[in-house]
Amino acid sequence: REEVRSRYDIPQSAKVMMVAGRMHENKGIDLALYAMTMLPDNVYLLVLGEGPLEKDLKAAAESDGIMNRVRFVGWKPQISPIVSAADIWLVPSRFEPLGNVVLDAWVHGLPVVACAADGPKSLIQDEVNGLLVPLEDEKAIVKAVERLLSDKNLSQRLVMGGKSTFDENFSEDVVVARYLEFYQKVLGR
Repeated sequence: REEVRSRYDIPQSAKVMMVAGRMHENKGIDLALYAMTMLPDNVYLLVLGEGPLEKDLKAAAESDGIMNRVRFVGWKPQISPIVSAADIWLVPSRFEPLGNVVLDAWVHGLPVVACAADGPKSLIQDEVNGLLVPLEDEKAIVKAVERLLSDKNLSQRLVMGGKSTFDENFSEDVVVARYLEFYQKVLGR
């Protein structure tokens, strides 16, 4: 955590949000950047990914005066080291059919704030394993982030809820057992 924060020039005392995904309109990274304009100066944002909107997103961060608190780290084949520097995982997607990033957040032990696109909405039980906010609502993102930053108990409860949901529904043992059951039915055994 300390080494990654040092590498990306993030103060050790800062609160760090992260968003991971292709820099495309569907992923709503612009919403995360706009939310940053309403959050305190000790809140930073790590953006993992690349894509067609990268130049536009960097220009927006610059023009909004938040570039000093946003770190565009690019695409990484292994995200765990970068994730270790974060406190909150944002999923600001406008369109997210499944929401693998929600599963990633749960596996990495981070509380999730997600816009209620289909995928996150199907995975997250609001206030149990994440916080759901309306689509396209930067102010709701800010409120949810502020809640997590000010309420460690809520944050810990969501992390535990995410871990439990993942273990019960998406762990390797559970998924393999479901595949085997499916194949046995298909084969008529």
